[in-house]
Amino acid sequence: MGFIRGLDSKARRRLAFAAQSEDARERDVLVRGAEGHAQAILRERTHWADSLALLLQAGAAATPREPARAQSLLESAEAGFTRGDMALYATAARRRRGELMGGEAGRDLVAAADTWMTGQGIKNPERMTAMLAPGRWRAD
Repeated sequence: MGFIRGLDSKARRRLAFAAQSEDARERDVLVRGAEGHAQAILRERTHWADSLALLLQAGAAATPREPARAQSLLESAEAGFTRGDMALYATAARRRRGELMGGEAGRDLVAAADTWMTGQGIKNPERMTAMLAPGRWRAD
């Protein structure tokens, strides 16, 4: 479990840096590194970690702007987190899906996620989501 958590942490840091970087080459290197960590997590073949890897892959897809791929990965991650009783991660994936989707439906998903997180005592749902699911998630 520690190995998977370490890879997840490294990948999330890479995605967070990539989301902030204005240098396309640097962003690409960081995203590829995060994708490599996600693949290593998938090789461990654990149900709970597979969803973490899917969430990382969604962040990697969203950062270079592959919204359709990111949406699909987020849906799969959210379903896996729900099956694994990982409600906070499922809610973060749902919130990111709403941000990526945009429009009224997207705003509704973000609002529902924020309401759930606030009900759990989370003071800043946006920052909690940024920690669990970093990347560039803006709708165009």
